[in-house]
Amino acid sequence: MMDIVFIALGLFMVFEGIMPTLAPGAYRKMLAMVSQQQEGSLRKVGLVMIGIGTLIIFIAKS
Repeated sequence: MMDIVFIALGLFMVFEGIMPTLAPGAYRKMLAMVSQQQEGSLRKVGLVMIGIGTLIIFIAKS
């Protein structure tokens, strides 16, 4: 079980590192835009991402 957690954490770090590595300027712009969004909008996006992630995990485990 812990091996799956470490694999997921490693994949998360790899995916999070792709954008700043390949396009640091665009990444900086995106962060500036996100920092100006209202909290409610960020929460909605976060909830959608949690839902999609949960669905992907559910489908993958089926």
